[in-house]
Amino acid sequence: MTTPEAGAPDALDPTADPFQDHPGRGGVDDPTIWLANFLAEAEQLAAQAQAAEAAMADQSTTVENRFMRMTMGASGQITKLVFSPSANAATAAQLTEAFQELHVQAASSATRDTLKIMSTLVGPDDPSLGAIRDSVSDEVREQMALDDAAEAAGDPSGDQ
Repeated sequence: MTTPEAGAPDALDPTADPFQDHPGRGGVDDPTIWLANFLAEAEQLAAQAQAAEAAMADQSTTVENRFMRMTMGASGQITKLVFSPSANAATAAQLTEAFQELHVQAASSATRDTLKIMSTLVGPDDPSLGAIRDSVSDEVREQMALDDAAEAAGDPSGDQ
């Protein structure tokens, strides 16, 4: 058995400096400076998380068509549904179709807003954003793609 060289990053070496030899120290030699930097970063992340939480709590989207206006919260709950006077003359099938159309539009908008808020915390390529996208229906994903394309083309309404 060989004896490790003095100062080698080996758990068996009693002379190894666990802080100095740790790969996660970020190039900082002084543990108190590293800890202060770490705590400052943690405070910044906590503030970003609180801001995201507040933005999510305040998030809602309103969409409308000729029969109704729907408001949806961040988690997909319908918080308000108002029928227009023209809804009185509509058939049940027309109202059902109008409702489903609005629900998909509102869910698309709410999901896109959620993704924007969450990407401020985790970055745009984080796998958790994919999990959010995967959690919505195919219809909502299709509407999100249409909305993204319309936004890229300079049409903020999403109408295509």
